[in-house]
Amino acid sequence: MNFTLSDNERRQLEIFRRNVGSRAEYVKTTILLMSDKSVPADKIANYLGVDSGMVYRYVERYRFLGLEKYLATNYQGYSGRLSDAVISALRSELNSKLYSDRKTAKRLFLV
Repeated sequence: MNFTLSDNERRQLEIFRRNVGSRAEYVKTTILLMSDKSVPADKIANYLGVDSGMVYRYVERYRFLGLEKYLATNYQGYSGRLSDAVISALRSELNSKLYSDRKTAKRLFLV
């Protein structure tokens, strides 16, 4: 894979990698830094515990987006929180009846 970072980009990535908040951010930065040192994609993948396709995709994403957009983390996780109305209905139902299996209860509440 023919890939080269500028000195400024390399410094930015090294600083970013020192302060990452998640494994995903660490992987994103390390893929670019190792690719810049001409480490083969399969070795990068093995080192990081990802597949080599991810290495190629991340390098291509960087080339397409540029460093700033590549490093932007726009992930919004699912909170899994039930609405107050659903919690209230669930509490009153569970307080008034006892269900012998999960399927029956699930069928009643997941409308």
